[in-house]
Amino acid sequence: MRMMIMSRKNSTPVASAKSETSAKTLTKSKAKLTKVFITMAIFVITTFNTAMTVLAAPAGGGYSGGGTGATADPSAAFNDLIKFFATWFGRLGLVVGFIGAIMFALAIRNEDADAKSRGLMTMISGFVVFAVTLSLSLFGIV
Repeated sequence: MRMMIMSRKNSTPVASAKSETSAKTLTKSKAKLTKVFITMAIFVITTFNTAMTVLAAPAGGGYSGGGTGATADPSAAFNDLIKFFATWFGRLGLVVGFIGAIMFALAIRNEDADAKSRGLMTMISGFVVFAVTLSLSLFGIV
């Protein structure tokens, strides 16, 4: 329901500013409500899809090693996964250590004490990550 105000000069109805702003506000709130509804619908659908349980078994059926090359022992498969990640984390540690060594060398050239300490800390942290991935057998993980 629009409120009309009569203009004094020509007696034509003019919509009040209050009713125009309330119409704009109503349109904006409908748009926000639609966005919230769509977001909630996507969230519910995603939640239902991720809650489904799936059995990941080899093609031959069961864990008998059906000729697909899959690892029959779950603990061996887990150890293979740990070795894979340890290899890549070790490589990443070497890259970080190398970057730290470059930072340290550039800091020595510029005689910047703060950059020297950052370079050394980066280099040491990279090499520590590499050393930890090499010593998995010491911790009994692999």
